[in-house]
Amino acid sequence: MDSIKSAARDAARSSSPPEALQVSGVIDIEAIPDLKVIAQDIIELQKSADGTLENSRKLLAKLYIYDHIKSLQVAEESRGETEVSYNSEDFVLSLCKILRPNQAVVSEIDLEQDPFKEPQPTPNLVVFKTTSRISLLILRELLTDDLLNSDSVVRNNVASAIATHALRVVDWVTEESAQVCDNIIERHGSILTSDDVLIEFMLKTTIKPLFGKGPGTITEKGRKAMRVPQAKPAVFSFSDEKPWRKDRPDALCLLSYSVTNLKPESLEQNWHLVIPPILTTLDEGDVLSKAHACDILDRVIRSVGHDFLSRTGLGSVFEEAISPCLHFLPPLTPVNHAIRSFRAGVAALMGLATHRYAGVDDNMWYKAIDKILRDGVFHGMTYAGENIRMVEVFLQETGIIVGVLGVSSVKHLLKLIPFCIEPMTSPFITTYPEAALAAAGTLVDVTRHCWPRVPGYNNEILKAAVFCWIRIFEEPAEGTVQQLRGQLKLIMALLEKVNTGTTWFQEAKDAVVSKDTRLKGLFEPSCAA
Repeated sequence: MDSIKSAARDAARSSSPPEALQVSGVIDIEAIPDLKVIAQDIIELQKSADGTLENSRKLLAKLYIYDHIKSLQVAEESRGETEVSYNSEDFVLSLCKILRPNQAVVSEIDLEQDPFKEPQPTPNLVVFKTTSRISLLILRELLTDDLLNSDSVVRNNVASAIATHALRVVDWVTEESAQVCDNIIERHGSILTSDDVLIEFMLKTTIKPLFGKGPGTITEKGRKAMRVPQAKPAVFSFSDEKPWRKDRPDALCLLSYSVTNLKPESLEQNWHLVIPPILTTLDEGDVLSKAHACDILDRVIRSVGHDFLSRTGLGSVFEEAISPCLHFLPPLTPVNHAIRSFRAGVAALMGLATHRYAGVDDNMWYKAIDKILRDGVFHGMTYAGENIRMVEVFLQETGIIVGVLGVSSVKHLLKLIPFCIEPMTSPFITTYPEAALAAAGTLVDVTRHCWPRVPGYNNEILKAAVFCWIRIFEEPAEGTVQQLRGQLKLIMALLEKVNTGTTWFQEAKDAVVSKDTRLKGLFEPSCAA
């Protein structure tokens, strides 16, 4: 047993905790305690938790021990009844509390992480991810329908724990933890997604008191307010002291879980419980919380009917609340936060525009999508165009928007072509080829959708593709570079198509290949053209 404890302590203190213990040497089966004893230790340790890293590591070590002994499948079989006062409900509740992130974890998520610098250490987050994964695996084995149905407190706490770790966009969630949550929902979904859980417990009992009645732009029933009260002058701050931010950092996960699992008709009936916390977060939250709120609002918009959205009159309110998420940019906003906010804002605004206008007012739909390109991407390039990571994101989102606008995006060719070409002609392509890949991919979208006007930019596109091909010619043909080469060949194939009926492409091809034979590969057939 000493060897197991020692291995658990070392694993818990590692900068990269392993998935499971590796214990060397011979294990004395007789010395292994009953699982109930370890479970009781975990319960007691959780009760005395003080949120420190040291305490979190001790808890992780105990979970490692429990998981390892469980994997041996000998503890319970080799022991008789234990005298330890053990209650499975208490253990489940303890695990659920362990699965709730503390402020130390949230603070590390909020750290600025520059992709081109050494990442700042996040020991609390690392420990929490491993602790959560093991706790969820144990929880999955303990849960039964009878247990969940017999105690509403257990049921509600389990649902909260699952909601906290089922959403993959949250930084404390790992793919494995999310998969375990998916599996638990598959087994017990009818209980964990019942109206008693989603509406009575999560929306009414938990979320509503945390967020209050919502901003003045909406009524108590979640409709658009006809008279918006004038805001009192206040010093703006990202409100760390808000209850939903300080006391329940998992609150938005619970809201997202509720929205995801409510039926459309139930979502409409409980509109007044869903919309106020979303708009409050968009109004008062920090950047990452705003991004999370955008995700939730996007899901809400796509779930309810167009007529219902029109009746509430909240289309303009939503647009006004989401739009600032496009403008949290470096250097004032950390890059990792800006990326998350920008992507979420674009997705939410596009979903809103489509749901409000598509098939109803195509002209208004076009204006709304076009505005995202102008006020989002083009505005962003003006203020953060020197940040290569943001440029990559702007390009990727542009490709999506151009794909939606189709040929209507031709009016922006004068900006789109130089926007795509610049990263492809940078002398630093090999330093960060991802930006050139995003540029080439977007140029493919632009060429496909704006082909009637593309011949006017033949020379610029050819020059960019040739320069980019030469710059990466000697790089290993793998990963990003290999993908970039494929996109460059596709650009040439598309350029040939849009110039059908003229001799320009063949003449240009012959001219550049005669100058540099390395360019032969650029003009090889592309199956994706």
